[in-house]
Amino acid sequence: MVRFTFAPQARSPFLEPKPPTQHKIAHDQFSRPESGADSTPSAQKSSGSSIARAGSPPGGPRSAIRRRAAADHKESVKNARPTSTRAAGAGGSSGTMLRLYTDESPGLKVDPMVILFLSLGFIFSVVALHLIAKITKSNTNKSGNQPDFSNDTGENVSELFNTIRRHSFVFISKALCSILESNESSQDPITRANDHPHTDVHIQIPDTDPSNTSAPLVNSNGWDGKLRLTPRNAVLANPEVLSDPDYSDPDAPPVDQIEADEDLLEDLPLDSEDIDLVHSRVTSIPALNLSRFQKVLRLCLRQNQITTIDFPQEFAERLQELDLYDNLISHIKGLDSFKSLTSLDFSFNKIKHIKNISHLTTLTELYFVQNRISKIENLDNLSNLTSIELAANRIRELENLEPLTSLRELWLGKNKITEIKNISSLSNLRLLDIKSNRLTSITGLESLSDLEELYVSHNAIAEISVSSLQHNLKLRVLDISNNQIAHLENISHLKDLEELWASSNKLADFREVERELADKEHLETVYFEMNPLQLAGPALYRNKVRLALPQIRQIDATYVKVV
Repeated sequence: MVRFTFAPQARSPFLEPKPPTQHKIAHDQFSRPESGADSTPSAQKSSGSSIARAGSPPGGPRSAIRRRAAADHKESVKNARPTSTRAAGAGGSSGTMLRLYTDESPGLKVDPMVILFLSLGFIFSVVALHLIAKITKSNTNKSGNQPDFSNDTGENVSELFNTIRRHSFVFISKALCSILESNESSQDPITRANDHPHTDVHIQIPDTDPSNTSAPLVNSNGWDGKLRLTPRNAVLANPEVLSDPDYSDPDAPPVDQIEADEDLLEDLPLDSEDIDLVHSRVTSIPALNLSRFQKVLRLCLRQNQITTIDFPQEFAERLQELDLYDNLISHIKGLDSFKSLTSLDFSFNKIKHIKNISHLTTLTELYFVQNRISKIENLDNLSNLTSIELAANRIRELENLEPLTSLRELWLGKNKITEIKNISSLSNLRLLDIKSNRLTSITGLESLSDLEELYVSHNAIAEISVSSLQHNLKLRVLDISNNQIAHLENISHLKDLEELWASSNKLADFREVERELADKEHLETVYFEMNPLQLAGPALYRNKVRLALPQIRQIDATYVKVV
């Protein structure tokens, strides 16, 4: 039977720490007393007589110093922990061995990483022993020469393996704990600060107790980080800004304007009557220096970035047409000097109120398309106005139009009007466009005997009543498309009708088409697409219309070939 044992061994001589090297020094230095615990009494000042020298140990002073140093070193080794030979590395339990490498011993210190690498090597050695035992057992069983020894060998090796594994795991676990503690201590800022005695670290832990209100957090100057202002009472001068997101102050001071880097009108003759600056990024009217043009009658500043109106007085008095389409104007101001203006276009701006134009009595055309106007107002003095466009605004009611007796065209599409009313005084009206509103019937047109064009598409009209168009005998164009009309009726008396737009309704009977429109000699264009009479038989639809209305020249978007 083969047995493996680990016998205690004495410490090798090379493990003994060597005494510090003694350098050659002058003899007179030994007479000087040294401070500290390492001062040797025998090295102090001695007598220079021969009797003193005769009583000294053999070898002279240098040998005595070396012997004394060796004796001191042995004494320190004797007093150091651990004192046993086993604890010093000659065997013993893992717990005893571990004290040699941890902080419990004030003697030899080993880096924790070294312990880890030694532990890993130790594990690999144990695994190798285990494999050797397995191989030995296997070879012995195959040979059959020493059956008894193989079994004993396997049992002893297995017992040894279990013992080594148990102690090694304990050793490794303690080594890992030592490594973790070492890392934590190296990352602790307070520990690092204590390692440097010349560094003063003052750490003030804030009081996080919510019940303690007597100790607020402050900096070195006593400021707690809060900005304190003197309470002041403020009064909102324009409270409407709270309810209107598009509000802008008409009395706000003008924005500072920068002079243009280049003269946009440099190449224009000074005697020009028309100035056209479209999409030229004009922001300031004074920067154009318009006073040099003495004969200008028409000025177009479309699609620019103008916010305020500011013209030279002489230039404004002479101007007849002003086009400020698609700019950034919010308030109508600066028109006081205009006296001859006949056409004014403020379309596609940000205007909310019609005002400051009542003095423009010479106006004949006024355009406010695509603004933010909600009420028709301040037009009383514009009796010469013949055309006004208020489409794409926020108007809900027709009002304040009675003074406009000369009006011939009224454009009110894409608003929120629910009823046609208050236009009976507009006896000269020729065109009424009120499409894309909220109409449910055609009413209020009795006094408009000269009306020639009526556009009421994209509403909610369900029928054409007897009284709807009874007095509008001069109608040439009637647009009732995109409504909910189910029957074509009460239009047979419109002898001058030239165009009928009735697509996207609920018309389903060709007999109604023939009855109402067959005798219209001037009728040339009809639109019936997207009605049941077209959707039911699209292939025969056009032929049926031609048979019912032989005078037609255009059916929907298709021209009819004249035979």
